[in-house]
Amino acid sequence: TKTTVFAVDRYWKGIDDGEISIVSDETRNSDGTRSSSDEYYFEKGKTYLVFARMVKGFLKTSECSFTRRDDQIEEILPLLGEGKKPPKPETSL
Repeated sequence: TKTTVFAVDRYWKGIDDGEISIVSDETRNSDGTRSSSDEYYFEKGKTYLVFARMVKGFLKTSECSFTRRDDQIEEILPLLGEGKKPPKPETSL
């Protein structure tokens, strides 16, 4: 299982946390290739609009969802509206 951790800037529905994890059933093959069943591939350092669903207690997304990189979301964001900011993490003294 591959896990991708995201810092959340805005959310519209679901988990109101400043950080989420998306899991996949991606398999890394011995020849360096990878395979999975309909998973979306995230690139480190990129920003995404993620559409995920809860599956057996884990957030998952797929290639068939509206998940997109930030340079591909200009048509989707106006339909979603403003969104909400996640609560700021509490800092301990």
